Amino acid sequence: MCVSSSPADFVGTKLYAGEITQGSSPIHVIGYQNTAQDLSGAPNCMMIPFQSSEPMTEANVLDTSYCPHIITDMVDAVMPVRATRGMKSFGGDSKGVQIFDHDIYTVVPFPVGANIFDALRSVRNERRPRISEAMIEFWERHYPGYHLALCCFNNAEAKAANPMLWRYRPQNPDVLVAPAIDAHDGNPPDLMHQVELDHKLVLGSDRFEPTADQVPVRYRDTLTDELRRVLPFGVIGREFYGRRPNGDFLINVSELRAGNPDAVQRGILSIAS
Repeated sequence: MCVSSSPADFVGTKLYAGEITQGSSPIHVIGYQNTAQDLSGAPNCMMIPFQSSEPMTEANVLDTSYCPHIITDMVDAVMPVRATRGMKSFGGDSKGVQIFDHDIYTVVPFPVGANIFDALRSVRNERRPRISEAMIEFWERHYPGYHLALCCFNNAEAKAANPMLWRYRPQNPDVLVAPAIDAHDGNPPDLMHQVELDHKLVLGSDRFEPTADQVPVRYRDTLTDELRRVLPFGVIGREFYGRRPNGDFLINVSELRAGNPDAVQRGILSIAS
C-alpha cells in the first residue's frame, strides 16, 4: 500500500482517510500504520503522496506517541461489521523543506517537481535513500501538483511503527484520497498491471448523514485535545482482497457522508491545472 525507493517489506498496513471541517475550510486527515523492513541492505524510504494545497511540514503531522492504538481501534470497530496541536493554520514555508523525525522514520515533505536531491541532502547518511531517475519521473508524470512525503528508514529487522497521522487542506475537497499506490521493489509503480491487495481501509467524517451506517469507535488510549479535534468517533470501512488495478483509494465526499464504502474506487486523482 505504498512505494519504496528500494526493495522493502511492509506488512500489517492499516489506512485511515477522513474529512473534518474548520469553519468553511475542509481538512483531510490521513492515518497510516505498518511494520516496515528494509530488504536492500541500504537506506530506504516509503513515499506517500498528498493532494495538499499548501507546502507540508512537521506541523501537518500529529503526535501519536502516546496513542499507538488509534488506527487499530478504528479497524477493530468497523471490520467485524463488514466481514463479507489545535486547528490553527499549519501551512508551511514555501521557501524551504523541513526535515524531521517521526518514530522509526526521518520525514522529508516536498512538492513534486522540486529538486528531490536537495531535499535529501540534510538527511543523515545512514537514512539517506538513493532514488532513481525513473522513480522521480513517475511522480512528476502522474502526480503533478501533489506533495510527496519521503519517510526514510534503515532497519534490516522488521519494526512496527506508531501511527502516522497527517492533516492538510486539499486542493480538491470533493474527493477524499487515501494514498495506496503500490510498488515495493524500488521500481516505479506499474499502472498497467494489477497488484495484490490485502488492505483494511477505514473512512471517517464529521458530516455523516443521519442515515449513514457508521459504527462508533472506542479508543483505548487517552486522546490529547489535538487528536480529539481530528479523529472520528464514527467510521465506515471496507477490506480489499485479491488483484486490483494499481492506484490510490478514491471516494467522493458525498458518498462518504452517505456512509457508502462500496463507492471507493482505485485510481489517481488529477489535480494539476
